Amino acid sequence: MRKSATFRHPVEQLSLAGGRLSRRVRRDVLATEEPLEIRVVVSGATQQVAVTMRTPGVGF
Repeated sequence: MRKSATFRHPVEQLSLAGGRLSRRVRRDVLATEEPLEIRVVVSGATQQVAVTMRTPGVGF
């Protein structure tokens, strides 16, 4: 099963107009990301090089 690269989630929208603060809860589309760890093995020793965030299912 392939994960979706986006999902709908409630978010809070704050607005300031005329010195009044208003708040509204609405659903928005958010991108999902997961960490991708890059490692290098040299002479049997593993070294972590970097950790980056990637969107599952979206590649080059």
